[in-house]
Amino acid sequence: MRGALGSRLKSGPEMTDLFTEDVVFEFSCQGQGIETGKPYDQDYISVVTLRDGRVCHYRDYWNPLVALHALGGAEAAAAAYAGETHNG
Repeated sequence: MRGALGSRLKSGPEMTDLFTEDVVFEFSCQGQGIETGKPYDQDYISVVTLRDGRVCHYRDYWNPLVALHALGGAEAAAAAYAGETHNG
């Protein structure tokens, strides 16, 4: 596990040897909406299932309302996903 992810995880909790196929990661991400300047402060939980040293399943848990707020609401989020901007 350390070899597979160690180079990608420069900081975070100390990793230990695992004897299970399922690994749980808890991490945070901070930033701001590009057009709104509103804060994006998100906590994540990821559950990764490994088989034969490879990722075979990945689940991610986070709060979509945090992203909606940073994007400026549901309409602004829909426009952003459609490739539109509100700045003209």
